[in-house]
Amino acid sequence: MITAIVLVALGILALVAVPVVLALGIVLFAVKLVFSLLFLPFRLVGWLIGGLAAIFFGVLSLVVLGVVLVPVLPLLILGGIAYLLYRLLRPARIATA
Repeated sequence: MITAIVLVALGILALVAVPVVLALGIVLFAVKLVFSLLFLPFRLVGWLIGGLAAIFFGVLSLVVLGVVLVPVLPLLILGGIAYLLYRLLRPARIATA
C-alpha cells in the first residue's frame, strides 16, 4: 500500500516539477519562434529556387517530349489509319451465345 508519506512526497514533487516543466516549455517555444523567424528568409529563398527549378524542369521535359514525339507523329498517324482500315475491311463477327 502506498503510505501517506509517499503521497505527500509525490505531491511536493508535482508542485515543484509542474512550474519547471511549464517554464521550460515556454522557453523552448520562444526559442523555436526566434529561430523560425531567423531562418524564414532562407526558407523563402529555398522555396523560390525549388519552384523555379520545378518550372524549368517541367518546361524542359515538355520540350524533350516534343522533340522526341513530333518526328514520330506521322508514323503514329499512319499506324492509326492502317488499324482503322484493317478494322473496316475485316469481316464482321457474328455473336454466338
